[in-house]
Amino acid sequence: MAVEIVGRLIGQTRSTSIGLTKPVAYKCAFALDFGETRRLALMERTKENALELHIFRLGEEPKPSKNNLDLITFKLIEGISTLEKKIAEKSQSPNLYNAPRELYTYWAILALLTHFIVFGKFYYLMCLFSNAYRDWNIKSEVVRKLNRVVMRLTNELNEIAHDEVGRIDRNWREDVFKSPSGIVDLLTALIFAEEITELEIFDNTTQQVVSNDVLKTKNVLLFISGLDNIEDEIWVLKSIHDVFKKDREKQNYEILWVPVVEETNDHKISDDQKEKFKHLKSNMPWYVLQNLFVIKGKKVLEELWHYQGKPIVVIINPRGQVIHNNAMHMIFVWKIEAFPFRPEDEERLSLH
Repeated sequence: MAVEIVGRLIGQTRSTSIGLTKPVAYKCAFALDFGETRRLALMERTKENALELHIFRLGEEPKPSKNNLDLITFKLIEGISTLEKKIAEKSQSPNLYNAPRELYTYWAILALLTHFIVFGKFYYLMCLFSNAYRDWNIKSEVVRKLNRVVMRLTNELNEIAHDEVGRIDRNWREDVFKSPSGIVDLLTALIFAEEITELEIFDNTTQQVVSNDVLKTKNVLLFISGLDNIEDEIWVLKSIHDVFKKDREKQNYEILWVPVVEETNDHKISDDQKEKFKHLKSNMPWYVLQNLFVIKGKKVLEELWHYQGKPIVVIINPRGQVIHNNAMHMIFVWKIEAFPFRPEDEERLSLH
């Protein structure tokens, strides 16, 4: 890694005038590889290599100097340190292991060498460059390129952080799906962010928004679908809903519609989708979500309940346990005769 890069960068020269610089650069490379920046920082600053050691100490200082090269070097070393820390913590982000760490280390070493040149005491390092570059404004050029490198590193760190947050969120949802504490807990993991505890449910019978309490003791037929071509499903579920309301033995069952829409680049729901939702919602006499939005548990829904865009009906008891992953087919074929819509009911009806 950094040590190998320093070897390629400095070791290839035949000059004997940089004998002091070689071990210093190698020490700094080891600092990048193994995170020993504090050990370097504690070394005596009165020596001629104090500047090189100070540059790596910048990664630990909260307030670097206002010099552009200092600031950009600080950001680069801080970013490299963050990458190494996440690797040590065994982060599972795929973006972490795709990050070009050797590239960032190379530019950190180059930033260090630029400091040697800029501060004058090590001007002899210019001999590393060809005659064509002797009049080159090395500081401004390196700072310009370092800004691009740091921007790339920052973007990758943001992607890694996003991956880690997403994985934590996904693990939480999967855990709830597998071992829910109740039906509201399961619905929250399917629909909302973890910190939201109150479901906004609209009762089309009373035309009012109701609380979670209406579902806590119910067996729920969770109707999950998109916004297109679900008229047949609505029609057959209406016949089921009518029986639920008329038959006292079945009044512990409710239907809840959870619409699933694709997330767009701007994370907004289109006017067309809003109109479709409003129209479909008005034709459903059961519970529906109050507002249309992209549900947070879509990936878990697809993986654990195998939702692929076609309407499904998941049967859930009050404890949040899944009785049937998809009773849609048996409801279409046998309607209320399939009640209470367990897999064994489907087997029983299939034998007749």
